[in-house]
Amino acid sequence: MNYSCCYVLVDNKTLLFYNQMMISLSSLRYTGFKGNVYIVTDNETAILLNQRRSELDELNAKIVAINIEEGYTEKEKSRYLKTSLRKYIQGDVLFVDTDTIFASCLPDWISDDDIAMAIDRNGLDDDYPYRWHTYLFKKCGMDLQVNDRKFLNSGVIWMRDTGAVHSIFEKWHKLWKEKRILGIPYDQASLNYLWKHEDITINILDNRFNVQIGQRYFSPSLLCKALILHYYNIKQNDRVFLLNNPDVWKIDYRDERIQQIIHDPASAFSDCIWMKKDGVSGEYCNTHSFHLGLEMYKKHKRVFSIFEAFCRLLKKIRNDKNKF
Repeated sequence: MNYSCCYVLVDNKTLLFYNQMMISLSSLRYTGFKGNVYIVTDNETAILLNQRRSELDELNAKIVAINIEEGYTEKEKSRYLKTSLRKYIQGDVLFVDTDTIFASCLPDWISDDDIAMAIDRNGLDDDYPYRWHTYLFKKCGMDLQVNDRKFLNSGVIWMRDTGAVHSIFEKWHKLWKEKRILGIPYDQASLNYLWKHEDITINILDNRFNVQIGQRYFSPSLLCKALILHYYNIKQNDRVFLLNNPDVWKIDYRDERIQQIIHDPASAFSDCIWMKKDGVSGEYCNTHSFHLGLEMYKKHKRVFSIFEAFCRLLKKIRNDKNKF
């Protein structure tokens, strides 16, 4: 391989995110990646990793420990490392979040672009990312200023070792630190502001390198050619992918249940009801009335049962009229 793979990991004694990373790392090696793998971490997490050195040596993963000044939470430390990542590793690198699993072998070369990322939600749902970024930008005094509703997803980043890429990461890290003080610790918000407002070039990475599995949006056509699946922590019980459940991350990656997912990621999907995105059902799922009804069903079952009874009555009246 002419490039390395890299993770950022900040964890505590629960080792929840370590376990999650090991699922991803195991799948990376299982699919045949022979290149270097680096784990960029803070000094405290490095102590925990060194206690599990044999597991990391088995998968040929190298620890890169970085000193971070005091005053950052664990989540902020991980964003600190991610936004400054380019200066810690030499050579061309494919960064992947820990909430990923490799579905197929990576190619010998990713892209001739200096830096590239996939579109958030693979471009299948632009409403939530637009509202989320608009809210964050306003909260920290930034104006979106553009009508483009597409945003980058930083869960997988292809980055070459060039001056231009180092410069982008320096700007990203600087802006992230400024906005963190204002209560915006999200790396993606600062990244997208730079992408839309600064004179920088970030190319679009092919979706197959970052097939995102959300609650209501993912594409069967993308799943068929996915190289990397990027799932999320979904709190609801109606998860579509087994690894969406944080409780599963607590299971040792060598457990046969996890090994089954590593060997066959498709086996982790629940049975689903498919809806065409631009069909009537898909469009309705993006309406406020749908979300209001969903919230009512989750949190106020009694009120929802009254509403459901009323709807059932209306349907019966309509059906009775259609008989004549």
